[in-house]
Amino acid sequence: MIAEPASLTVPDARDDQIPVTPSSGNVFADLGIAEPAEALVKADLARQVGHIIRQRALTQTAAARLLGVDQPKISALLRGRLTGFTIDRLVRYAAALDHKVEVILRPRSSHPSTDIPLRTDSGAPPPTLREPLAASGGNR
Repeated sequence: MIAEPASLTVPDARDDQIPVTPSSGNVFADLGIAEPAEALVKADLARQVGHIIRQRALTQTAAARLLGVDQPKISALLRGRLTGFTIDRLVRYAAALDHKVEVILRPRSSHPSTDIPLRTDSGAPPPTLREPLAASGGNR
């Protein structure tokens, strides 16, 4: 279980006090989302797949053909609307885009919600406050 972070008070430009709660490192945990580690992995995988699609300059229609889905699903993926997308499905998309996903196990840090079991070598900008995620070059 994650301990509640202490609230901080930060002065703003008007000398009023604004309460600030430090992040746990996982926005999904901070928002009380069920299964926050899974939600974070899914979001990072989707971000990586989207990065690969953009890096290859694929249209949504071309990406849909390559991944075997319809164009609206690619649109949803690129917009971060991940309802209906599973981690397994996103891993299959990475494979279809000639990338592999590696799972790395290591002891938890002092902040378990920031531990991500995946990392990236794809050249995508790394996520902040946590290990980078998922797709490295190579064939499946």
